[in-house]
Amino acid sequence: MIPYAHIIAVGGLGGSGTRVIARMLQMLDIYVGSSLNSKLDNLWFTLLFKRQSWFRAMPEPDDFFFALSMFRRAMEAGLAGNLPRNAEERLRTIKVEAGRAGTSLGLTVTTLEEFLHSRPYNRQRFRGWGWKEPNTHVFLPQIAAAIPNLKYVHVIRNGLDMAFSSNQQQLANWGALFGRFDVDGVKLSPRMALDFWIAANRRATDIGNVIGPDMFHLLNYDRLCANPEEEIRGLLRFLRLDAHNPDPAPLKQIIAPVSLGRFRNHPDHGFTPAQLDAVRELGFTDTVS
Repeated sequence: MIPYAHIIAVGGLGGSGTRVIARMLQMLDIYVGSSLNSKLDNLWFTLLFKRQSWFRAMPEPDDFFFALSMFRRAMEAGLAGNLPRNAEERLRTIKVEAGRAGTSLGLTVTTLEEFLHSRPYNRQRFRGWGWKEPNTHVFLPQIAAAIPNLKYVHVIRNGLDMAFSSNQQQLANWGALFGRFDVDGVKLSPRMALDFWIAANRRATDIGNVIGPDMFHLLNYDRLCANPEEEIRGLLRFLRLDAHNPDPAPLKQIIAPVSLGRFRNHPDHGFTPAQLDAVRELGFTDTVS
């Protein structure tokens, strides 16, 4: 198997379709982790980066790059017998913080132990590695700066559908960090969810414009469902896997256009013209008026 020279990351708002892309990576022989939930989120990334103390302010560089270096080491070489001095104490402090969040992070009681006892991924079975965790986009500037061979896939789905999703965890967690979404004690509404969708995806695409098309790929999930072969070929070209995987047919089989267009069940949505314009600007012309 030809070794893969890049590290792949997949992010987006929760419910955007990132799980489908993670499953494609598995089918392409990319290792996405061994500690995964049913959505194929990499729970080691969740443990290290989905931190309550970071929900309102970006982490100090030392804290962030410690987390990133531990994550990369665990994924590539494993941490069993490979922990830097004092790292275990810092990691157990992270575990305590994660424990205070209760079950909201979706972590298991064994996540940290699996992380600490991780071993090198099987290079005979996998050509390379990456991860999928929707919250990755929050830290994209820092990750891109630290990983020059990054291939980041940002999955975006029609914001009108997303506004009516039951999954508004990112809004609840990171709203204050994005500047104008302090949602403590506030009942979340579709209009608020759409505003967050606009802000988060505008930020991601702005970052993409800075880091460039060789590192950032915007994948429109609605287009993927409507024209899977073209979108999969574009994804493979971006990942530089097209020469080794010319047939997108097997990948097409896992695409599930569930709940596309659900916004049409809410004609009294109350979205503003400015919101609808923003949705169109982000690539979705199928909007209500």
